[in-house]
Amino acid sequence: MAKYILSNKAQYDLERIFQYTEIEFGVSQAENYLIGIHETLMDLSTEPSLAQDVSDIKPGYSRYIFRKHYIFFKKRANDIFIVRILHQQMKVQLHLTS
Repeated sequence: MAKYILSNKAQYDLERIFQYTEIEFGVSQAENYLIGIHETLMDLSTEPSLAQDVSDIKPGYSRYIFRKHYIFFKKRANDIFIVRILHQQMKVQLHLTS
């Protein structure tokens, strides 16, 4: 069974996405957006090749665009490891540093 694991930072990203969306668009929209992200993560866990290789940004990383957010992850043997979920306007290099 394919699965995904969230890093602590990715979990924090999801919390911030929910908070922002709830304030700007309401609870229902925030819930729907997070459901969409979850469904996308499940799809990526079964078919990681849907994402673009971005080793030029960070070695071993892949990126998938979900609406206004970039999902960065690493493929592993039995799952995908979600590193960050960043808004497209954020400075990616700054947020992907260790």
